[in-house]
Amino acid sequence: MLKIINIMAIILAFFLLMEPSNPYQYENKKIEPMKTIKGGNTLYVGGSGPNNYTSIQDAINNASNGDTIFVYSGIYYENIVINKRITLMGNNKENTIIDGEERGYVVKIKCSDVVVRGFTIRNSRKEWDNWWAGMLIKGDNEIIYDCNIRNNLDGILLFSSDSLISNCNISLNEDNGISMGGYNLTIQRCNFYGNKCYGIAVFSSLFDISSKITIKECDISHSTDVKYISSGIGMSGLFIKVERCKIHDNLNGVYGEWIAFSSIKDCQIYGNSGDGIAFSFSAFMNVEGCSLRNNGVSVFLFSSFFNFIHGNNFFDKKARFMDSAFNLWLRNYWKGWFIPVPKPIKGALLTFAWKGRITNISWVEFDWCPRIFPKDRGTTFISPFYFTSNENRNHWLWCNRE
Repeated sequence: MLKIINIMAIILAFFLLMEPSNPYQYENKKIEPMKTIKGGNTLYVGGSGPNNYTSIQDAINNASNGDTIFVYSGIYYENIVINKRITLMGNNKENTIIDGEERGYVVKIKCSDVVVRGFTIRNSRKEWDNWWAGMLIKGDNEIIYDCNIRNNLDGILLFSSDSLISNCNISLNEDNGISMGGYNLTIQRCNFYGNKCYGIAVFSSLFDISSKITIKECDISHSTDVKYISSGIGMSGLFIKVERCKIHDNLNGVYGEWIAFSSIKDCQIYGNSGDGIAFSFSAFMNVEGCSLRNNGVSVFLFSSFFNFIHGNNFFDKKARFMDSAFNLWLRNYWKGWFIPVPKPIKGALLTFAWKGRITNISWVEFDWCPRIFPKDRGTTFISPFYFTSNENRNHWLWCNRE
């Protein structure tokens, strides 16, 4: 049995660690979030200088590639379009405000190599006649840093490559906090609060092997609208990484549909009234090192196969699957499971209609080597009577090796 488990683990690890055969590797290129574009002039908006502009758009229209535009504190009722390679820098994100007056996109970026930092961006058009947002980003190699994005339809629409959104507060938007698609995109150290549908929505394709999107060190909460079946993170596609995030107090924590070769690692997922993690039509997913607590269901798999769920702490005992098989559960901690024997996980292999009723074929998967204590919580104690045979002792040592 242990040989079979080892073979399954090796096969899953091979697929989960496999990277796309393209030059964009998983490690994000180093992007300096505080950078400005070197070599240009500085233009000023607001303030009391004799040649300062009163409109941000006027300053953009008179800028050249490589210039920096510094905006003094104030409320600027504008809908700006950035079509030059510039740095747009606010004096302070709390009191340097661009207000779109619900007339369209607040900030629209149409070219590459743009830096925007230090603003509150609010009040895009909120009608559903178009996909409006506080920011529409269509260039590459963009940096959005230290901004508040709130009270828009979507907070940010990001269709880009090699871009970074960092240290932003994205909240209270009518649809998603961020809707994104592209490749080599990073969202890091951002707070998402109260966005109605998804905090972050990743739209990619199972045929796009170069998507490579990373979400890390974010706090994502309070996407709870039942009408939208809200989630902290909703995602589809390939090579998506979610790392070291807190995902809590949403309707669902993380929901992945038509997703493969992606991972959720070292996250705290708690207080979500629906599922902590849910996958539909998914395969070769890696869930590792997460802590799941006080969710409706910790992990739910639907029509999902060959996923690897290992080294997690299940402080809720609830995990289930439907129309799924060949998933490997290994070395997880399950609250209330105190014996070092395989832990059964109940579900359904097949669901179908029969004589006017929905019925299913019950099935059981196993965590073959459950932990007795939470991971990283000290030494496990087990009664010496368990070691009366070499088979039990070897099973114990294999399951609890580091």
